[in-house]
Amino acid sequence: MSTISHLFKRATFSLPSTYASPPPGYLTPQWPGLYGPNSDPIYLYVPSTIWKFTLYWTLLLEGIVFMGCGLYASYVLEKWKKEPRQYKLR
Repeated sequence: MSTISHLFKRATFSLPSTYASPPPGYLTPQWPGLYGPNSDPIYLYVPSTIWKFTLYWTLLLEGIVFMGCGLYASYVLEKWKKEPRQYKLR
């Protein structure tokens, strides 16, 4: 094998599994929660499920914050447009 073709050969390898395998009888919990006030905590084991739960909670919480800020900004802007402007000279 020539040196140049060896340099451009695509590497093929697989990463080892780095997550803990779920216990026997494990079922993925339903969204929205993992911890309830009167229940035992539920853990996530599969990385794709962890990403899904994290994404959904992030979108939900960020959406609430941005919606609140946007509504407040709209209210202030409308209030500012309706007020008569008085410019006082000193």
